This record gives sequence, structure tokens and C-alpha cells, in this order.
Amino acid sequence: SECHELESVTFPAEIEKINYNAFMYTPVFENLDVPSDTEVIMGECDVKRSSENTVTVPDFVTSMYCNSYYDFQTIIVGKNVREFLVPEYDMSNYNDTLLSEVNISEENPYLCAEDGVVYNKDKTSLLYVAPVHEFENGVMTIPSSVTEIRCVIKNDSITEFAVEEGNVVFSADDGILMNDIEKSVI
Repeated sequence: SECHELESVTFPAEIEKINYNAFMYTPVFENLDVPSDTEVIMGECDVKRSSENTVTVPDFVTSMYCNSYYDFQTIIVGKNVREFLVPEYDMSNYNDTLLSEVNISEENPYLCAEDGVVYNKDKTSLLYVAPVHEFENGVMTIPSSVTEIRCVIKNDSITEFAVEEGNVVFSADDGILMNDIEKSVI
């Protein structure tokens, strides 16, 4: 990590996994020759800037930590990302973040995004909420298909929650999100 002069890397076919911090602070991530069966976890600074405020996740990435991209407004996620990881213990970057949108490739069979929120493809798991996405009228709506929330929802524009009719796990009572199965407030 922190190899600022590194221009490209070719990995042998035997490599099974490249961990998220392998190229931290190294501008080489878009110039990696990665075997097709290798699991690649993308982390902090392993990115190619598409523009000043946008980062594009390369197609060879299979998992990514999204808590690291606090200085971008938009993340464009490639077609092979299966996991969108947000460590619950690390919310420190959320206070300074610019991230308002996450766009998932339509070719991605694992994930989808809508209105600043990342879900698994069938929208049963809510995986991530962009910290500065502006929700219309301050209302974040949980789809009827969502049965689990796998992230901390931290977004100051949310003033209340709504839940689509037919959701069997979650409800909203006076704008407060409830888990009806666990009888708890989210």
C-alpha cells in the first residue's frame, strides 16, 4: 500500500483474493490484471475518478466497502459487485461525506439502487443509504419487499419513514420505523 510510483500489476492465476487495503492510497487500481475467478474487495482510494465528484468501480471488483468514499458525490458500481459492505463500527466519515447517489450497473445481477438506497437485486435487503441523498419531503420509504436492513441509516435529510403497504416485517408509526417481528424501533 502507498506505492505512489506503481503503474500496473499483473497477478498470477493462483491468486484467490485481493483484500480491500492491498492498494490503499495507490493510484494503480484501474490498471490491475486480475484473474477472472479472483475475489476483489475494493476499499479506500482504490478508485478511478470519472470526474471531480464521481468514482467508477471497475468491473473486476466483487465486493466493496462504501464507507471510504466520503469525498465523492456519486459512486458508479460495476456489474460484478456482489457485496456492498458498510462496517457498522466505522461511521466516522459520515459527518464529512458528500455522497448523495449510488448508481448500479443494470447488468449487475446482485444489486440495484433507487433513490439513494442500495438493495440486493430482489430488494429484500436494504444495504446502504447515501448519507447526503435528499429524500423528497424528508420521507424515506421502505419498499414492501424489504425484510432486512443491513446498515445503519444515517442521513440528516430523513425526517420520517414510510413503509409500503404489504411489508410483513417493517411498519412506520408517526414516521418512526418499526420492526414488527422483533417489536423494536429501528
